[in-house]
Amino acid sequence: MENFPIYTKDDLITAVGYYFERLGWHLLGTPEMSLDDWVAHRSGNPFDIDSDDLDCMIEIKGSSNANELPFFEDQLQKQLGVPIFPRKYKFDWIFTYNNKSQKATQRSKKKGKKGVLYRPQLLTKESGKSWDELSQFLAEHVYEAILIDVRLMEALYRQNGTRTDNRDCFNLRERVRINRTALRLLAENERTSLAAFGMDAEEISRWLPPRAKRSIPRTVVTDFDGRRVSFKLIVITPNDFKNGLLRRLNGIVKSHEAP
Repeated sequence: MENFPIYTKDDLITAVGYYFERLGWHLLGTPEMSLDDWVAHRSGNPFDIDSDDLDCMIEIKGSSNANELPFFEDQLQKQLGVPIFPRKYKFDWIFTYNNKSQKATQRSKKKGKKGVLYRPQLLTKESGKSWDELSQFLAEHVYEAILIDVRLMEALYRQNGTRTDNRDCFNLRERVRINRTALRLLAENERTSLAAFGMDAEEISRWLPPRAKRSIPRTVVTDFDGRRVSFKLIVITPNDFKNGLLRRLNGIVKSHEAP
């Protein structure tokens, strides 16, 4: 992978997205795209991977725990609008990396008043990182990936709605009200959640073993770009895909042990 400088916030956002895209390709053994080809491809396609072997389409997202999930209503509608045929499934694969300092800092306020405590972000546009430095940082700080069926993302969207994201006043967008906590709670109570979304017992049996409350989370360890990467993997999908995915992943897959 050719090294390149990262000057602006937009450069950083693009580079982080490209890193996790490449990590996904690596894990699934999918051919890579160049950065330029990837940027051109993603502007017109709501899914990043179209897999014959796994019979699915997958959208890969990477974001920090210091930010909201980058999931917008227009993106979800595009995903839902893609015809499923000839594939069997559509998924979102959401990687999260730690971007919060362990040490709290006092944010300055008006003179004579104490500022509130906050945990600064470790990775900022002022970091002046090159691709090699960014790749090393993300390899050391990625800690979780949730792979979830798009149908469940739609159910959460119907349940929770959206809110207007006005950080870019020239491009107001509706952000789906789904956070990492909601996804983890869904995973921890998968059987109950699937029933609440309207699945009957026969359909749920295609997602979970008999009497299982949830799918077992895994730890994935892989060598990527010459670095060891390890993260917790949560898979909220039907069993046939789940089993095929775990067999295919490029790395060591084992039961996850809580810290």
